[in-house]
Parts: sequence; C-alpha cells; structure tokens
Amino acid sequence: MDRGRAVRIAHLSDLHISPVPLPRPWIEAVHLKQVLGYINWLRGRGAHSRFRLDLTMAAIAGAEPDAIALSGDIIELGMSSEFAAGATILSDLLSIAPLALTLGNHDPYTPASIRRLQTYWERFLPGGATTATDPREAYPQVWSSGPLALITLCSGTPTWLFSAEGAIGRAQMQRLDAMLAALDRTAQVPVLHIHHPPDTAQLSALQRLRDGDQLLDVMARHDCPLILHGHTHRGDIRQLSCLGKRLVLAGASSASAVATRGPAAAGFNLIDLSRSDDCFHIAVSAQRFDGSAYITFDKREWTV
Repeated sequence: MDRGRAVRIAHLSDLHISPVPLPRPWIEAVHLKQVLGYINWLRGRGAHSRFRLDLTMAAIAGAEPDAIALSGDIIELGMSSEFAAGATILSDLLSIAPLALTLGNHDPYTPASIRRLQTYWERFLPGGATTATDPREAYPQVWSSGPLALITLCSGTPTWLFSAEGAIGRAQMQRLDAMLAALDRTAQVPVLHIHHPPDTAQLSALQRLRDGDQLLDVMARHDCPLILHGHTHRGDIRQLSCLGKRLVLAGASSASAVATRGPAAAGFNLIDLSRSDDCFHIAVSAQRFDGSAYITFDKREWTV
C-alpha cells in the first residue's frame, strides 16, 4: 500500500428520505414512538427533498472521493418500506466509492427496527452488525487507504419517547481505545466518524451523546485530530481543546435539506489527507448548496 498518496473522503449525513410512509399496524407492528414521530414529521414536511439528495449525491460523485462516510439517519421511523428505499440510496452511494456506514438515532428507531435494518441493509453493514442484538457490537470499523485510517463508530440505539440520544457504550469505547493504541502513527492518521457529536454542551439532554466526554478523552489521549459527525443538521467546522490537545469536529448538514441559506442548507464535507516528510496534512472543506450549485463556504487546513 502506498501510504504517502493523498486520500479524499466525502462525508454526508442525515438523509431522512422523504416522503415518510404512514405507519400501518395492519402491515407490520407499529410502536407508539413511530406514530408520534410521523406526526412530528408531518409538522415539518417539506424540510427534506429526494431531489436535493440526488443533487448532493451527484456533487459527491463529481468530487471523486476514495471513500464515502455516511453518518446515519438515512431514514425517519424505522419501517420496512423505509429500509427498502434506503437500500437503493446506499447502493447508489456504493457505486460511487466504498461506503463507511454508521447508524443514527432514527435508523434503529425501535427494537423492531434493528431486525428490519439487518434484513434490508445486510450488504452495507459490518458483518457482526447483521446478527447482533445490538449493532454497536460490530463497531468500530476501519477503512484504511494511504495515510488515512477512517474509524467508524456507532452511537445509534433505540431510545425512549421524545429522545434522540446516542451512546457508544463501554465495550465499543474500549475497543476504540485498543484500536487507536495499536495504530502505527508513523504511517497513518486516525479520523473518527460517528452520528452524534461528542461535544455535548451544544445539545439538550435528549439529543446528546451520553458518553461524549469519554470519547473526547480517548481522542485526546491518542492524538486523534479529527472527528466527522452529523445529527445537528448544521454544516460547520469547529475546534476545541481537551487535555491540552487540539481536536477538530466537522459536522455535516442534512444532505437532503431544502434550505439554501445558512448552516442548515444541504451540504457535505470533503476531507483530503496526505503525507509529506514526517508530517500529515489535513484539509476539511465544507460544501453548501446555495440555490444553484454547491460552493465551498468554509475550509480548514493544518498539519499533524
């Protein structure tokens, strides 16, 4: 493997494929959470568009990424018809580049949703995720190319009514810790990928990553410079300090958002990583749809 060549990742999130079908208990079991979720979706109907998602996917294809990181919330209510529609989208993305998929809080919306996603998304999920009671048991997953080790975590798990929380869990966090400790840092840089952002201060108690602080500690201890996430529907690049280490967080807005202004406009991120001499160069470019085309509205570059 040529570990010195440049690698490009396209990062998108929160597809929320529309329209959302009416929950029909005479076809499959329906949870109260799905009924309430459908009512909530009706209130915001029109916020997402399949046409806008198609434009986003075309822009990603034009960027010619080496891999695609999809940060979850592909669907809305965890019903079989949604998973079938999602499988078509995932197949289209996989035809562009290798796909690193994680789950958001809307994908395993209820315990029954886990069985459905394992059926419809088997070819897109890590092997263990298709049989485990909890798909998080199959994570972290690593996609490696050149100087990059893209490490995908899973924070999506069924939650109570009105909750959009996520959790990595102790076992997955321990596996991540061991994985980062074993990585040859002279050859590769780890970039993490998850649905929920780890900086919990910006979110309510019902939206946060429960173990976000622990994740930031693991990142800092292992000098992990960058994490990609979704969930907030805001495209932004920000940094914080943890244990004296600089950590960069890149959020992707919804790839299907109808909005064309501000951080909530449809968008995606491009991450370029290359090696030069004894350092690695990282560039994160945030792309936003301005009503006619995708433009770069923010870009950060640094070396590690």
